Amino acid sequence: MNTIDESVKIGRKKESYYTCASGTYFTLHDFQGRCLITRAPSDSEQLIDLSELPAGEYIITISGKSAVQTHKVVIQNKS
Repeated sequence: MNTIDESVKIGRKKESYYTCASGTYFTLHDFQGRCLITRAPSDSEQLIDLSELPAGEYIITISGKSAVQTHKVVIQNKS
């Protein structure tokens, strides 16, 4: 689990699932700038499923109360 403050957390579960702490806003973009997934803040931890995305590189942004964290995610072929 990577953390820059308590309001912004991202963790990896299994191969293609990510978790976001409660109260955080989540977006996933491809490298062409298209927004593919958006999750509004919720009262509980959110599980984000990336298993249906095609192979490629993506940018995950997690926004909390006082911080923003960005990660590059690489999804490889599933074969």
